[in-house]
Amino acid sequence: AAQKNFKAVYIQFPKSEKAAMAMLKLADIYREENDSTKAVQLYTQITTQYADSTAAHIAEKKLQNIGQ
Repeated sequence: AAQKNFKAVYIQFPKSEKAAMAMLKLADIYREENDSTKAVQLYTQITTQYADSTAAHIAEKKLQNIGQ
């Protein structure tokens, strides 16, 4: 249910800071479910789509951790 709700936030409100955070949470869920491909895709999308946001900085760090 959380995945559905996070997707709804970033689809319905793509310009919102909350959208970036919702995408980040969704990527975290994918990572916890061992779906690194989807997690990396979302983290990367966050860093490009919301480049100057807090979520983008967090996503960059998580991408670096995945690469280790």
